[in-house]
Amino acid sequence: MKCFLDYVTWVIIIVFSIYMALRFRVYLGKEAEISFDNKQIMIFNLIFPIFVGILLRLPKFLKEKKGKKKWRMDWIKLIVIALPALYFLLLPYLSYSSFGDKLVFTNQILALGDTTIMFTIIAGIVFGYVLTDSVNF
Repeated sequence: MKCFLDYVTWVIIIVFSIYMALRFRVYLGKEAEISFDNKQIMIFNLIFPIFVGILLRLPKFLKEKKGKKKWRMDWIKLIVIALPALYFLLLPYLSYSSFGDKLVFTNQILALGDTTIMFTIIAGIVFGYVLTDSVNF
């Protein structure tokens, strides 16, 4: 029964956090319309999926931390999974830089059109999850 209550509590915390973050996103959108400055929305769009990925892994991370073992970093998982996910998360923003046309997969990802945002959100969630998962106790 305790395990069930733990899961319900975490679901409520995660859903509430995502709800509040999306409300904040709407507020940033209104502010951007007034000030014509999209930097805050761009930063939010980068950080929010990472935050969701960390939130999804946080319950298990805290359970593992209770063991109080010496922590270590799984560098292979971090390099093989998290680094490419971070690259794909940053790719739409890096494409506007002076070297954007030289980046690998730029044309393919941006050719996805409206689904580019979904691709970057998924990459951000994967990055946040793997980032939290690669710290082992």
